[in-house]
Amino acid sequence: MSKETNKTVLSREYEALAIDQLQRLAQERFDARLGQFEAKEWLDELSKIIGAHFYNQALADAKAKIDARVEMIDSDIWGLQK
Repeated sequence: MSKETNKTVLSREYEALAIDQLQRLAQERFDARLGQFEAKEWLDELSKIIGAHFYNQALADAKAKIDARVEMIDSDIWGLQK
């Protein structure tokens, strides 16, 4: 399996919302002003740092759901055997 570049792609709307929230957080919690450029840089760096973790956790969660369903189907098939 090939490994693609670790680039997180957010919709424009979600990116704008996240940038706005980062700017607000910096102002309210740290009394610091982040411009659009700085907030986008922070968002990009945070995505690189923690994005893979959330991606891998989502895959593990999906696999657990699929495994549970397969186990149920397997049980149902055993019940149908004569």
